[in-house]
Amino acid sequence: MRSMKLGIRTKVIIVPAVMLLVAVAGSVLLLGSRLRAEYARSMHESVRSIAENLKLQLERLFELGFPLQDIAGFNEQCREILRQHPRLSYACIVDASDTVLFEAHRHGADNSTHVHRREVEGRITRLDMFAAQDQREHEVVSVPINDHSGRTVARAVVGFPRELIEAKVKEVTYWTVSAAAGVLVVTTGLLWIVLSTQVTRPLSALLEAIGQIRASGDLDRAVAISSHDEIGQLANSFNGMLADIRDRDAQIQGHVAELQRARDELELRVQQRTADLSRANEELQQEMARRRQAEALREQMHANLVEASRKAGMADVATGVLHNVGNVLNSVNVAAQLMHDALKQSQLASLSLAVRMIEQNLSDLPRFIADDERGRQLPLFLCKLGKQLELERAAWLRELEGLVQNINHMKEIVSMQQSLARVAGATSDLRVADLVEDALKINQAGLQRHQVTVRREYDHGQDGGGAGDVVIHSDRHKLLQILINLISNAKYALTESERPEKVLTLRVTRLNDAGQVRIDVIDNGVGIAPENMSKIFHYGFTTRSKGHGFGLHTSALVARELGGTLTAASDGPGHGATFSLTIPIRPGSDSATDQDSTAGAEPCVPRASAKA
Repeated sequence: MRSMKLGIRTKVIIVPAVMLLVAVAGSVLLLGSRLRAEYARSMHESVRSIAENLKLQLERLFELGFPLQDIAGFNEQCREILRQHPRLSYACIVDASDTVLFEAHRHGADNSTHVHRREVEGRITRLDMFAAQDQREHEVVSVPINDHSGRTVARAVVGFPRELIEAKVKEVTYWTVSAAAGVLVVTTGLLWIVLSTQVTRPLSALLEAIGQIRASGDLDRAVAISSHDEIGQLANSFNGMLADIRDRDAQIQGHVAELQRARDELELRVQQRTADLSRANEELQQEMARRRQAEALREQMHANLVEASRKAGMADVATGVLHNVGNVLNSVNVAAQLMHDALKQSQLASLSLAVRMIEQNLSDLPRFIADDERGRQLPLFLCKLGKQLELERAAWLRELEGLVQNINHMKEIVSMQQSLARVAGATSDLRVADLVEDALKINQAGLQRHQVTVRREYDHGQDGGGAGDVVIHSDRHKLLQILINLISNAKYALTESERPEKVLTLRVTRLNDAGQVRIDVIDNGVGIAPENMSKIFHYGFTTRSKGHGFGLHTSALVARELGGTLTAASDGPGHGATFSLTIPIRPGSDSATDQDSTAGAEPCVPRASAKA
């Protein structure tokens, strides 16, 4: 079925009318609920003040010395309250046992509108205060009455019909809806008149003028609408568009003439351009001669740069040695600090105290040990102190052994640097697991200080054997230099991470097909951003504020010198990183030969590898 076509005027009127109706309906609902609550609160406060009046009258009698059981004739005050306030249903005074003492109710009211009671031997006894129907149809306000001692002896009870609240709400709602309906009718009528004169009539005139222009094609005809609103602006824009079309027609005719003139000028320019190209060709020949001279100069500069690069490489090796000495020196510093702290906390002072106590009682030592309480505790104290000092001695020995080992390693690094100028590094048979453990020992103090959990996985091998037991033939000090640097970097990555559990995994895998061993240093630290993966081994690149950026670069160079590779992998920031050192089991194997064939390549860019 075809939808009913509505004009702009009808649509514009319907939308605000519907919105106004919805607003009125919502306002009535909200107003009814709010008015009911406010009027009920007002009635309760008013009735409470009436009950307070009864209370004050009765308390004045108490102040005059009249006891509650001797007061009579107070029913008249209750009836006076009902006469002054016609909206009330009843008013009464009851004692602490809910016995009605004085009461008045509006005559002619239903039985449910006054206080129900029963009489026994002419005395009003415990009253049935509110029947079920009375509770549904009346609101009740009760105020306690205290005697001159402050004890509550009675209550003033006043009730009024609940229909008073509902009647007030209905009255206000009726007048609100009536006013809203009147406003809606007046607004709709005014809107209809305004739309008819200001919108519908100008639009009809505009549509009629457009139809005539389309039929006649007369672009000089304008739309005559004098209003200054949006429709007037639309008519002015339409007239302006017609003027633009007329101007463009004239411009097109002018462009045709210009194109003809441009064609003639183009032929002339082609001839001139041909002559210019001939001159440019001669200049190009001269430029080529100058470039050949520049190429010869560049080759000379390249030779100079090669010499400078050789000297920079020598400086780079020295820098790498200083970096590795710095790593070991950090461990030495930590070990020394731990020994310093242990000495400060040592129990040697307690031993001096015990010796001083013995010296003071040396003349009568048996009596002191037998009779004095401190003397009786002295043997047990010396036993415990001896055990504690033995534990401290063992801890100091362990720290001293690590300190000596680190100092020896620094001596070996310096000796290795001195030997580079004379002979190649000494090689020997090395057990891979021992090599990794030595690197861990050098970094042990820092790992413990930062609460890093170390996991060892030395049994990964393609043939099922223990990869940690593999013996390789290589330069021990150069391999330690690489591993110490990787473990130190992993420690910093874990320290900067917010993970509660910091885990460093050392994994050894034997690659039987290639005759190689791979050592993976895996951490769950801050990870590596994808944009940094291609420059992680570049000289001078670092993401640490105090880093210098040549540790990984030097390690990659040393790994290639040993016939192996050093690569990095990470799933991104927050996902940790894996650095893999792959070295041949025996130098001169096929894998080592392949690596040596590419030794001249730049080791700065790691190969793509999955996280082990």
